[in-house]
Amino acid sequence: KQVFVTAQRSSDVDKPIREDLFDYGTRAHILQVARMANGTLKILVEGLARSHIVEVTSSEEYLSVLAED
Repeated sequence: KQVFVTAQRSSDVDKPIREDLFDYGTRAHILQVARMANGTLKILVEGLARSHIVEVTSSEEYLSVLAED
């Protein structure tokens, strides 16, 4: 599976919205997923291409983006 990875403008924001994200990031392929003892996930990804956000859809749990290279 592929994901889009980008950074938040401020790490102080717990539930980021579109304005809290940088416009550019990396389209990446998920290589490995491991569940840690504290319940979080550790994900190893391999970057494929630089991409930018075209559209953002928000749900209660996560943000979903349409990104293009």
